[in-house]
Amino acid sequence: MSNFQTLSSLIWNVADDVLRGLFKPHEYGDVILPFVILRRLDCVIEPRKDEIYNLYEEYKTKVEDPSPVIRSRIKAEFYNTSKYDLSRLKQDPKNVFINFRNYINGFSKNVYDIIENFQLDKPVEKLHKNNRLFLLVEKFSSVDLHPDVVDNHAMGQIFEELLRKFSEMSNETSGEEYFGVSWESEEEFVTAEAQNPNGRFFAGTPRTSDGSLLFLQHMIVFLTGITTYIWILNNSKKAQRKGKVQLINACGLFKPMKKSLGSKRKEICSEQQQVILDRKFKDRKFPAQLRTYPYQPNHRHLLPTIISN
Repeated sequence: MSNFQTLSSLIWNVADDVLRGLFKPHEYGDVILPFVILRRLDCVIEPRKDEIYNLYEEYKTKVEDPSPVIRSRIKAEFYNTSKYDLSRLKQDPKNVFINFRNYINGFSKNVYDIIENFQLDKPVEKLHKNNRLFLLVEKFSSVDLHPDVVDNHAMGQIFEELLRKFSEMSNETSGEEYFGVSWESEEEFVTAEAQNPNGRFFAGTPRTSDGSLLFLQHMIVFLTGITTYIWILNNSKKAQRKGKVQLINACGLFKPMKKSLGSKRKEICSEQQQVILDRKFKDRKFPAQLRTYPYQPNHRHLLPTIISN
């Protein structure tokens, strides 16, 4: 079993152990998904946690807003100025509820806005009243999501796998109940990633009121059973290829996945990628025709994917 599958199963078991009997299965995601995000943020911030706290304590009475000072010192766009993270919260079981609120309020605004969208207050209060908040904090603090253990790609796979499971249980459109319809509050982050050729949104972003399409760009290959078309784009075509596209039938180039992702059960291995990129352009065994194709799309709904490094 891969690392992301092992961690996904571990987190799933945490949900079942702590939330069973208190929340309905379709409500698990309302609690677990934001806690996954919190734990990941803790692990990223952890090496400089004390430095951030000390900077905040030093400058909170000297300047109106210490945020610029903190960002310039730690060279990061997000942080937490409280003295708590999930690991430190468990050191004071009697005050875990009050300290948890201080912990959430300590996040930088860009993170706080994301957490607020999950509307975590009521589930946390319910956990506290039923003596399970400390148990959940304790269990999550033992999940190792440090970047040197779980890279960004694996972290995305963990989150997507959990989101798929929770969405199936709630019988809702994947992601809709968690992300709403607007991404205005995350516009700065998304716009920055859209400048990265390897980012999820490099093909273009929809208007900020259309969060569903933005989420589709992120999730479509994992959660739907529709046919996948791979576009290989090149801005330095040879003269004989300009104004034309090459259609390659690669439907037989796949291998079964060990574990499906939603309705996706096939993947293209590295050797098959090479066939698509090299042999099918050259080998007569795999004929492909060039056609003049005056394609002028008004809308680009593309999902950029890294074929290889």
